[in-house]
Amino acid sequence: MSSLSRELVFLILQFLDEEKFKETVHKLEKESGFFFNMRYFEDSVTNGEWEEVEKYLSGFTKVDDNRYSMKIFFEIRKQKYLEALDKENDQLSKYGDTKSARAIMLVELKKLIEANPLFRDKLQFPTLKNSRLRTLINQSLNWQHQLCKNPKPNPDIKTLFVDHSCGQSNGARAPSPVTNPLMGSIPKVGGFPPIGGPTWLPRESSPLITDATYSCDSQSIYTCFEDGSVNVFTAGGLKLRCRINPTAYLPSTPSSRVYPLVITAHPTEPHQFALGLTDGGVHVLEPLETEGKWGTVPPQENGAGPSMSPIASGPDQSSR
Repeated sequence: MSSLSRELVFLILQFLDEEKFKETVHKLEKESGFFFNMRYFEDSVTNGEWEEVEKYLSGFTKVDDNRYSMKIFFEIRKQKYLEALDKENDQLSKYGDTKSARAIMLVELKKLIEANPLFRDKLQFPTLKNSRLRTLINQSLNWQHQLCKNPKPNPDIKTLFVDHSCGQSNGARAPSPVTNPLMGSIPKVGGFPPIGGPTWLPRESSPLITDATYSCDSQSIYTCFEDGSVNVFTAGGLKLRCRINPTAYLPSTPSSRVYPLVITAHPTEPHQFALGLTDGGVHVLEPLETEGKWGTVPPQENGAGPSMSPIASGPDQSSR
């Protein structure tokens, strides 16, 4: 499983926990084997739920995996046997208080689990902001709305099963918000928790987007427009880093209307990208060496103000 798929499981676990799907979240922990919930394990041991204790453990280790695992299962089954023996024979009460015995065993079990290499990196849940999955969905919906040809000021989004598009049937076969068990009554973008910084909704006067792509390090979003301009946004908060006017890379051609149709990021250079134009031309853009990256203001010299000029190379020029 890829690292992104693994992270998606953690996002789902967080969502299930926040929505109080208590049984489901522990089943996913066990089936994925990504996160061992020590608190849940402790509660199960303290309550003497021995079948659930062994079943939960089985998602992470088997009795014959190593000496730590063998000792863990041995201690659990020994405790289970002694309690059953004590219950059937009242005269064997010398065994002692059940609650105290479980607590003593639990201390030993925690030491064995922490020392077991099979539990390495599975005892700590990743640090996530609240409702991270909802936040990502909100960003996706705003991105889809940005791509609408005729965006409405207050889009009515009723489903996540298909991409949003203003003015078109938006998932007629999908369940209504009232009956959808996961999303509840969240029909609009605003129903999700606000993301850091302003949401990226277009103004009515904004030119149409022709294409967009992430930089190779996923820190920036390069977006080209029908008016020939190119915007560079931060990937995290969708804040505008800089705007590149078409005059920076296009010649003045009043007889024809040329603009970028495709934008592609360099596979290894995070601050370089290429534009594919409507006339078949290709331009490679990158910041000036004095600026280093998009949105960085160079030091002022001789009273000159800051600028953000790209280095552009055409199809017959070698790109830097």
